[in-house]
Amino acid sequence: MKCLRIVLDGEEHPHYTITKAFTQGFDEVETVWWYQWYNERGKLNAGLKEKVENNHYDLIFMQLQESNVIY
Repeated sequence: MKCLRIVLDGEEHPHYTITKAFTQGFDEVETVWWYQWYNERGKLNAGLKEKVENNHYDLIFMQLQESNVIY
């Protein structure tokens, strides 16, 4: 099973609980870091749309805590 994960930033050191849960539950976990796209929402939206249209994900998990990020 394949998962796309869109998260805010960084990892939850030292336990990495969320990361472990995803990697233990899925064969493949692809992560998009929101902070890398912060000032370019148009590119974030285009990049995510392309990923979703060109890949078969069994689950998409998104952790965004701000409005008007995803069109």
